[in-house]
Amino acid sequence: MISLLLTAIISRSQEKDSNLNDQDLRTLNNDFIIPSFNLAYEGVYGTPYLYPDWAKGMVIMTNGDTLKDQDLKYDVYEDQLIALNKRTGQPVIPIPGVLRYFVIMDSLNIDHVFINTLPGEVDNEKKREGFYEILFNGERMLLAKHRRTFVKANYKGAYSANRPYDEFKTDTKRYSLIKKDGGYIQLKPGKKGVLKSLNDDGTFERIVKEKKFDLRKEEDLIDLIVVIDSM
Repeated sequence: MISLLLTAIISRSQEKDSNLNDQDLRTLNNDFIIPSFNLAYEGVYGTPYLYPDWAKGMVIMTNGDTLKDQDLKYDVYEDQLIALNKRTGQPVIPIPGVLRYFVIMDSLNIDHVFINTLPGEVDNEKKREGFYEILFNGERMLLAKHRRTFVKANYKGAYSANRPYDEFKTDTKRYSLIKKDGGYIQLKPGKKGVLKSLNDDGTFERIVKEKKFDLRKEEDLIDLIVVIDSM
């Protein structure tokens, strides 16, 4: 499913098989800059990144240019993609609005595709700008918003949490659905929440029961949307 999505994305892009270096940056009109925020997060437990180490992937710009075979990190906390300039060893980030998609590979060599929701595409106050993972792309599109929370150290006082360190914690993903007409639905968690969000008349609940879907699980939520999309 994702491989077909990748094929579709790449076929609409002008492939540029190169590493991110100074020449690429000039070619792309300096669309990447040195980040102003701290990338080290030294002394902090947990990680703000989707994967703690550099991972292989590619970036696809809004103008269709594709940069393949990149070393990438996705800072979930800052909601920011970071690429490694292999010539200088300097991490760089895209200027807001120039990046459309990125693809990043996990430790099992599975590609994960993210779309950048740009200004002007936010038609609902609950739909924020930023990166969303595409879990399914058909007549409808199922998206997941990854989240991290930063928790400050708290070890002083009678009612402290006895936590002597700052920590990044992984929050539950938030799921949303782009309908056929382009409308946006934020899916509430769990079976009741999902079915209510979809304005179910009983049809989807019967499917869930028949297929024994557990809508607390991401894979079963995807399977439900696949079935609905085929109806």
